[in-house]
Amino acid sequence: NAIRQSKYLHIMGCSITGSPSLGEAIMYAVRLARESGVKISFDPNIRPELLKGQIMDYYTEILDACDVLLTGKSELRVLFGQDWEHAVAGLLKQKDRLVVVKDGSRGTNLFSRTDAFSVATYPATEVDPTGAGDCFDATLLSMICLGADYRTAVHYANAAGAFAVGKAGFRLRLTDKYRDYFGLYENGLKESVRDKLDTLSDREKKHLEQFLTQLSRNLDEE
Repeated sequence: NAIRQSKYLHIMGCSITGSPSLGEAIMYAVRLARESGVKISFDPNIRPELLKGQIMDYYTEILDACDVLLTGKSELRVLFGQDWEHAVAGLLKQKDRLVVVKDGSRGTNLFSRTDAFSVATYPATEVDPTGAGDCFDATLLSMICLGADYRTAVHYANAAGAFAVGKAGFRLRLTDKYRDYFGLYENGLKESVRDKLDTLSDREKKHLEQFLTQLSRNLDEE
């Protein structure tokens, strides 16, 4: 029921390779989502050395089915054996979907049958890149589910990814201090949160102020 009642089922490709039983369980979830009209989001997160046999069959089935593909230029070349632009064109010809191409410090490109645009990254000092892609994916899908337009969703996702690399570990630690500040969409960016900044350290204040200012400026310029 959890899958049937969801808006999106998100799949990380590395999970498929965890074990044969995990791969089978994920494919069951994918097929159930398709039957139930639930959209599928896929981040291939490929391990080239494992991309063969049944694992490749799984990848192919999910790529055919997915409504949102969150990937990178090098991944597209590995998966489709051609330059990334032609791979994107083929994916859109096959199905009406979103193809989001993450390109590190060079920003993010989003393509659909009706949209094509790039969004720049946000300033960040890299401490640990682990999990930045997960933070990007989760933020993008959350924003879309909240009703944000695609460009706004990508802005927030880029900001989340940049925020994540500034922290050690694989989780974007928004469970306490930062959640109120980063989850601004429901209340609108124009709502002031500066009066709450006294709960943060001076370094955290500077870091967060930088993101909020840049995010607000970027959205105002769109």
